[in-house]
Amino acid sequence: MPIKELFDLVSILAPVIHAGYPYVRDGVQRFCYTNRQDRILEFLGNLGATTDQQIRRLVDDWDRQQNSPLDERTREQLCATLINLSHGAKFLTTQGTLRSSLVRSEKMIDLLLSHIETQFKKGDQIAPGHDWYVERFLGMGSFGEVWMGINQGYPESRAFKFFTQEDGKDWLLREQSNLWKIKQKLNDHPNVIQYLDVVTNCTYPFLALEYAGGGSLEDWILEDSENRVDLLVSDAVRGLIDGIAEAHRWDICHRDLKPANIILTKAQSHPQIKITDFGLAKDFNERQQSNAGETISIGTPLYLPPEASTPGREVDGFRADVFAIGVIWYQLLTNSLERPPYDFASRLRDHAADSHTIRVLTRCLASPEHRYANAMQLREDLSEIIPFRVDIPDGVIDVQHVFREYLSE
Repeated sequence: MPIKELFDLVSILAPVIHAGYPYVRDGVQRFCYTNRQDRILEFLGNLGATTDQQIRRLVDDWDRQQNSPLDERTREQLCATLINLSHGAKFLTTQGTLRSSLVRSEKMIDLLLSHIETQFKKGDQIAPGHDWYVERFLGMGSFGEVWMGINQGYPESRAFKFFTQEDGKDWLLREQSNLWKIKQKLNDHPNVIQYLDVVTNCTYPFLALEYAGGGSLEDWILEDSENRVDLLVSDAVRGLIDGIAEAHRWDICHRDLKPANIILTKAQSHPQIKITDFGLAKDFNERQQSNAGETISIGTPLYLPPEASTPGREVDGFRADVFAIGVIWYQLLTNSLERPPYDFASRLRDHAADSHTIRVLTRCLASPEHRYANAMQLREDLSEIIPFRVDIPDGVIDVQHVFREYLSE
């Protein structure tokens, strides 16, 4: 999003952010309808491509220019509102049904504004009897909101996923036993966010999770290259596949894999990836389901396999995870958030992907009968093309890579 536009939006919202949601909503509406009636979709696309880190940097820059800077609580509330607007815009502009005259109507703005108000504010106690306090807003979804929390008695921060919506509360009460089973099986894996606690006896039930602190993989893809951490695509792909392969080994499929659900650890060089939001995950073994034949009606459309769009068709959850891995892998290689097009192989060659990578990716994105059955099979193939990282000194030829390319000719 152009910096000036976002600066203008901050200037409108900052004076009213403490006054309450109706004033914030009115400010956003006025901003959206100022000379934008004929380019709402363009505006939303720009807003949706703005990362959380970019928003926080811009708010800090704006605040430094003011005679009376915002207090920390108000600044965090402003950041939370802008982040929610960005996430809402990203969601709206990726829904195919909205690429019509609807995008130029008031309904679009109403949809954008429907979930920007947060129940928690910086400094609030997470629940009575708990010595944790919310410190930094991380995001909002259909279930509720996510905050980073601190406790003076603990050196490490935690992430808290609050279920503020009734549907979310019902889901957590219904699924908490399954979440504990997933915790028991996956918590020791280095590429899976740890579940620390499930609390339901309070106004807003919540999950306490490990806090990675490095932002999402989606933000990393969208971030300007000079501002993002040094992440090796091969490391990210290997970590993603290792984590999902472990889940598949326990007959658990994720069912909503996407860059927004992959978190980076806080490191300036080679951060580790952590898979989060197993909220849609299903333990097939415990529920006495077969490894195939699960009908998927949930997830994010951009990352669902083509067979999931056919009404009544049974979709294998494990193969669906593999397809999502393929989409994410393609996005990392092309530095974009688009779905792989029909000619994705030629585009990957333009991005210097070798033939073995293209072969494995093609099988990830193939029709169900030709796709890897699960991430364990994919990991076996992966070990042949992405070995554990070895630094090759300048001037030394990587014989293994050359030999693989020779065999593929």
